[in-house]
Amino acid sequence: MYLCVVAVVSMVFRLTLVFILFSPYFILNTCAKYEFDSKTLFVNNDLRYGPQKTIIINAESGSDLSNNDRHKREVPNSFVDTGTEKVKVKVNYLYDSHNQLLIHWAGEGSDVIVCLARDSTSTISRPIYPSNVYISYDYGDTYENKTHLFELPDGSYSTVEKLYSHPKCNTHFVFTDVRNKQLFVTTNYGRNITRLDASFTPSEVSFHEYQPQTFLVLHKSEQKQQLWLTEDFGNSWSMIQEHVKAFAWIQDNKTGEQQLIVQRSELNGLSIILYSDNLFKTRLSLIFATDVKNFYIKGDYLFFTKKSRKDNYDLYVSYKLGEQVKCSFDFELDHQDFYIVDVTDNKALIVVSHTATLSHLYVSENLGGNDGKVHFKLSLEAVFCYLPNSTWQNSWLPIVTEDSFADVYKVEGLSGIYIASQVRIKPVGHNLGPQHLVSLITFDHGGSWRPITPPEYDNEEQLISCSPANNCSLHLSQRFSKLYPDTRSISILSSKSAPGIIVATGVIGQSLKGHFGVYISVDAGFTWRQVLRDLYFFNMGDHGGVLTAATYFKNRGKTRHVLYSTDAGETWYQAAFHDEELRLYELTTEPGENTTVFTMFGSRPQTHQWIIVKLDMRHVFEYNCSKVDYKSWSPSQNDENRSYVPCVLGKQATYTRRVPHSNCYTGLNFDRPQSLEPRDCDALDYECDFGFVRTGKPFHCIRNKTTLEDPYEIPSTCKPGQFYNRTKGYRKISGDACVGGFEKQYLPDIIPCPLQEVQEFLLIALRNRISRFDLTTQKLEDLPVQDLKNAIAIDLDMKNNCVYWADIETDTIGRQCFNNGSSPEILVSTDLESIEGMAYDWISHHLYFVDGNRARIEMIKTDINHSGRMRKTILDSRNLIKPRGIAVHPAAGYLFWTDWASDNASVSRSNLDGTNIKVLFSKPEVQWPNGITIDHIAERIYWVDAREDYIGSSDLHGGRFKKIIKNNTLVSHPYAIAVFKDNLYWNDWKQNAVFSADKDHGVAIKLLLNQRLLMDLKVYTRSMQEGTNACANASCSYFCVGAPKQSYTCLCPDGMEMVNGECLCPGKIQPFRNMTCPSIANTCSKEHHICNNGICIPNGWRCDGEDDCGDGSDEAHCAPQTCDPNYFACKDNGKCLPHYWRCDYERDCTDGSDEFNCPKQNCTENQFTCSNGRCILKTWKCDGENDCRDGSDEKHCIGPEPSTCKSNEFQCAGGGVSCIPVTWRCDLERDCRDGSDELNCSNNTCADYEFACGGPTVRCIYSSWVCDGDKDCPDGTDELNCAVPASTIPLPVNPFLLPNGTACHDWMFTCANKKCIPYWWKCDEANDCGDNSDEIGCDPSVAVTTIRPSLTTNPVYAVCQDAAFQCASGYCIPLAWVCDGSKDCEKGEDEVQCSGARHCTDQEFKCSVNGNCIALKEVCNGHPDCPDGSDESSCTTEKNLPSGSAGPSCSIGYFSCDGSICHPLASLCDGKHDCRDDFDETNCNPEKRVYQVLQMGVDERSINQSSLLLYWWIPLPDKVKLEFLPSISKSATNKFSNKTWIEHTEYRFMDLQPFTKYNMTVYVRLKDTNTAFPPAKYFIASTAEEIPTPPWNVSLEQKNGSVLISWNEPTHPNGQIQHYEICWFPPEPPIKIKLSDNNTAHLLTVNFQPNEKYSFFVIAHNRLYESKHSEIKSLIFGGESNLDNIRNLTVTTGTNHSVS
Repeated sequence: MYLCVVAVVSMVFRLTLVFILFSPYFILNTCAKYEFDSKTLFVNNDLRYGPQKTIIINAESGSDLSNNDRHKREVPNSFVDTGTEKVKVKVNYLYDSHNQLLIHWAGEGSDVIVCLARDSTSTISRPIYPSNVYISYDYGDTYENKTHLFELPDGSYSTVEKLYSHPKCNTHFVFTDVRNKQLFVTTNYGRNITRLDASFTPSEVSFHEYQPQTFLVLHKSEQKQQLWLTEDFGNSWSMIQEHVKAFAWIQDNKTGEQQLIVQRSELNGLSIILYSDNLFKTRLSLIFATDVKNFYIKGDYLFFTKKSRKDNYDLYVSYKLGEQVKCSFDFELDHQDFYIVDVTDNKALIVVSHTATLSHLYVSENLGGNDGKVHFKLSLEAVFCYLPNSTWQNSWLPIVTEDSFADVYKVEGLSGIYIASQVRIKPVGHNLGPQHLVSLITFDHGGSWRPITPPEYDNEEQLISCSPANNCSLHLSQRFSKLYPDTRSISILSSKSAPGIIVATGVIGQSLKGHFGVYISVDAGFTWRQVLRDLYFFNMGDHGGVLTAATYFKNRGKTRHVLYSTDAGETWYQAAFHDEELRLYELTTEPGENTTVFTMFGSRPQTHQWIIVKLDMRHVFEYNCSKVDYKSWSPSQNDENRSYVPCVLGKQATYTRRVPHSNCYTGLNFDRPQSLEPRDCDALDYECDFGFVRTGKPFHCIRNKTTLEDPYEIPSTCKPGQFYNRTKGYRKISGDACVGGFEKQYLPDIIPCPLQEVQEFLLIALRNRISRFDLTTQKLEDLPVQDLKNAIAIDLDMKNNCVYWADIETDTIGRQCFNNGSSPEILVSTDLESIEGMAYDWISHHLYFVDGNRARIEMIKTDINHSGRMRKTILDSRNLIKPRGIAVHPAAGYLFWTDWASDNASVSRSNLDGTNIKVLFSKPEVQWPNGITIDHIAERIYWVDAREDYIGSSDLHGGRFKKIIKNNTLVSHPYAIAVFKDNLYWNDWKQNAVFSADKDHGVAIKLLLNQRLLMDLKVYTRSMQEGTNACANASCSYFCVGAPKQSYTCLCPDGMEMVNGECLCPGKIQPFRNMTCPSIANTCSKEHHICNNGICIPNGWRCDGEDDCGDGSDEAHCAPQTCDPNYFACKDNGKCLPHYWRCDYERDCTDGSDEFNCPKQNCTENQFTCSNGRCILKTWKCDGENDCRDGSDEKHCIGPEPSTCKSNEFQCAGGGVSCIPVTWRCDLERDCRDGSDELNCSNNTCADYEFACGGPTVRCIYSSWVCDGDKDCPDGTDELNCAVPASTIPLPVNPFLLPNGTACHDWMFTCANKKCIPYWWKCDEANDCGDNSDEIGCDPSVAVTTIRPSLTTNPVYAVCQDAAFQCASGYCIPLAWVCDGSKDCEKGEDEVQCSGARHCTDQEFKCSVNGNCIALKEVCNGHPDCPDGSDESSCTTEKNLPSGSAGPSCSIGYFSCDGSICHPLASLCDGKHDCRDDFDETNCNPEKRVYQVLQMGVDERSINQSSLLLYWWIPLPDKVKLEFLPSISKSATNKFSNKTWIEHTEYRFMDLQPFTKYNMTVYVRLKDTNTAFPPAKYFIASTAEEIPTPPWNVSLEQKNGSVLISWNEPTHPNGQIQHYEICWFPPEPPIKIKLSDNNTAHLLTVNFQPNEKYSFFVIAHNRLYESKHSEIKSLIFGGESNLDNIRNLTVTTGTNHSVS
């Protein structure tokens, strides 16, 4: 078994493509990495659709049709026969009967094709005959027999086995004859061939990429493995290494030259890795690694394995021979072998085999490593991967192949999309089949996987019945299905030149077992269509513009027709390619090209002799494409009734593609434009970090308890004064370029390295004291805080070591700091009634608190000691009823609170300034929400519900909700909650205790403390209060609070108002220097409203929905609130959005009201009118793409049903007329919608390759389905008498089954059969134990009374106490819960027969337990009137109601105010007093009014290389119409260009230069006037990058044996130049070297030939584009090098034969 290195194939075997179609034994050894013992490291050898130029076709198994061949549905087809007028056919008869054909395209525009006809080296039953070589010089029209050029010295002919082509110089070939130790070389495409005798066996050949005359040959034998070198194309040889186990090439990081790497075997059975930059021509070589088992190079990365313990290996990776970094996988299972699926940029997908039948797919973070490791996180469990001598050894696979493979396919042309096969059902013994596999797809580089959506209709427009609820989806064939003897189906096809188009063989059902068809997706795998039934060869050409298909000979035998389609498979045409039917072995095109030339390989069915058929489909197109035949396309997706365009790794990728129904020719040289624009970050841009796993839908990341590493552990390299990243469980997907958005919720916290990590502790309010509970020592100690009466709420300032509390008996808020020995402080002592909770903003030093009686959330500044601490009301009774718990997230800018109002209980969120209120949860999810907290690591909230008795959690937006603990007596009346790292903590009033549990699953509940009088509870450690927000760089005068997306808001304290960003006292009076306001006169100022009762209130309180006057006069005559004239309001929430977002065909309001009542466009006759009024081209209708953005262009695209059936068709019985071929009757498929084609089948007979199920209904199934462990017959007769001796069926290894006598891990559940499973698998409705014990006792009505899950099989019935009601399940609830409108019993029996139930009135109090009603006057009267005493609990002294609220020279466009302040001219006479002396509002008249644009921005979504869309908004008074003049200048030039006067508030500046910063402003004037007001504000933005101009002034200078090439950078880089490419010729095509930096000179050290003329040019690359090549400069390389004179030459020793 030999290992093929994909990265080196491009250097060795000119883009090699391996086809093993019918011979399971052939192994192609065409690689530059070779091994001779058992391996632990495997690589992806599925090279079919990479850039390879060679394929291998095997016809050995095709000599006759076996009994297993299926010939189903031989019906006359309905394809349109076009003859050969449009398809040009050339047929070549080789008259050659070898069983293998190797075909190589020279590529790079060459017309040379080489065919090597040979016998398979695995053919043992017959002799090996000499090979034949055929070469075409006219792209397959004719072939010349070159066999006579391969004559051996004895007159016989060579048995040529392999062909190697130079990766860049495509004229150079090497043919090898291992049997006779011969090499045949050519430098002119085989026109002349030279035979070379070798003293070694030329087992493998590898070219030097940049030196065409240099190549290596590996000699392999049982005794020794030698590596031979030639630098003159085989004329001379030198042996450079022995004991070579493997070798490979890698590019030097600095010079760009190739280095040779050799793995050499040592006596200890392991290996060392050596490397050399001079091909080991001297003894100087470097040791890279020792004790190595295997290695592999992919691109710039070197992977190798080392043994860690018995049968376990560690994987290491290095970038260009740099630091060796160990790979760490987040599942602590055995690591037996590794399979590298893909390496893209700096990210890898690797399969790890854990047992003989269990392999997981992992995805890496940055391969450069972090903390000395490369972390791999679990991407997909149980992926199918076959590794020889390792996995699936007891199946049929070792019999049919020796190649390793993983069923993971990378979709070409798009980033991050993969399709994988997963082992969903584990087979028993050797019965591995397609019924055990399912297909899944990922669009985010393995971050999340989902089933493949099946089409709604089949290719006959019959409705497909496939429901996801029945686990039905589309499954696609990969390597497994290609090897499976009964299918041998074709694998998936995609192409970089046709982004978004995928063609595949598939099955619709619950697994890969079923009837095949050909399916196509034109939107990158989001949606699919069936285009053909049964098995076909297929391929694509002309950038996906033409699809071809031919009958698969294993399916229908022989054919003489080829099918083609120019509309993505909607319509198929057929053309004859031969006058007799042939057996086809392959249909292909030149790999990596966009040609319309296809080639088929086959033979006559009677006797095997190779026939090559060339098909030119250029003329199937009606015309050449023009600009109107293309449109922009982006991957789109519909998910949970939401239509959106997802980002590709944080960027919105837009491609230019041909319109599907445009039957036009694109051509080979089509330059496909593509744009990538960064987008806001959201959850799709992140994946679970190392040590975390996905859960829920939509997903969130929780700790993976199976890994032993602590992801929260402080790195050992973290030194005091430095910082480290503490994960939140997420990491950005590698290569993702999103910016802003919600990234703060996922990015790690930046934590300072501690001097010594502080232990975690709980801070607990115990009414008359505050205590600290050490979570490490489990000790409780009281804090030195005196004179507490009834402390309810607490919080802590970790930085200053200060504790805050609220005492509801004294109605005060206090603070005690412990660092400086200060005395207790009272921060607030007025206008408080019942403080229920508090939360400290450690960034802005604000303390938020909840006043439950006054229904307010307020805040104060803690870092000042005057003006009532600048008290500010954030929310009041307009939004609150009975607020209780509170939590703040200063970094994200959010405020969370609970409200336990009986009719409107809720968990809500707002910004920290009280805006953007969002109710996250209400009834029935919450009934009596109590404490709430934030998990700042996982970015989730947790709360407790004292009515529903559960602990709940969700993300910060209310998504991914789940109940962590429910139906547990330890959560019977929870009050407060806290979360940190892996644990949550809560206290419970009924239990009088504090508990902890796992925060993700609620398991491992632990009693921490038994204590009465428990109130608030918080958890702390030194790294808790870290982070920052935009307030760090803000300059607010009073309050600065963080806001979402790294913004901030300035606020004024109560009694002041914000005026032009400045806080002023009532009457717009400036505050004193100490920031307090002067007293207000007895009369009301114009800034205040006069109530009917004479009270003055701020104008802002009018029409706010609250009776502030006391007589209701401030809420009278209020009109509905409207948005600014330049905005419009959404109907559902009144949100104000810019007017240019309206009618833009994108849904910006949550209710879509921004797209209501939009004016219909006047579409032309060539356009289609969308339902939303948008106009699109008619050719875009029904093309599978949502161009209207409302889906209306893709509706009603299914053609009409046939009205009558043909004579050879069967008419379905029900529901209109539906016709199917008569041969489809009784074939096990429900082809009729009513299933009538499967009725009355008792007389049905089965074919000889099928098995007949028993009567009365005779079903026919494949014979291979018999005894496969799956009952396919209705009566199960296919699985009878299938006994296999137990000794022949090895039991699969279960990683969760521990040895006898070993207890399960503490995070596992012990099944009744002693099997161990993760706790979170219990009660998940899946029989994970195997004896169903993990699903026993999972009825939600069962009261769980133990901390660990109970295995009790029956509900726990009990006799309910007095004042209790017993549900039918035996569960007891308080009588007060009966007939209260809420179903508390599982079946709702507590709310039955409630018509006569009495409810308490507004003047009555309802007792908590029995529900009795007592008068309000009897509440808190010192005597308990309720049986449970609830009328006397939580009684406080009544307080008075709160009292009511009583603060140079200027540039053009500004005016001076108060002698030192500059204000925009627009502030003059605007009705607002900006100057203290009222200068701005004195002597005002309409002529003095100045209008200026003070707020503007650029639409980031529409920025491109040549334009910017500027928008602005301006307040407009009534009856005033304005005009605007946009103006623009290059930044720093101050040369503005005025455009034209417009009335709109947006303008697109066109014809701008790429990657250029521009300064923009807007002039304003009154309409129909000529006087323009000078601007006051400017906005700066940059255009996008563009293609750079070529480098110039290229110069060449020979330096000894090298060439110094230098150049000038592009005149217009149009971006930031990242690197350059140096190119030279000969040979043809030119050789290219990519430099690693943007230096403009390079010393090129290559084996240049003397007196040869070489030409050079340079290409520049910015971040997105590459330039055209520079001018070409040439030099004749001199034969003599200018070497320095040799000095100080001395002779040290001498003999008769040598001198030293």
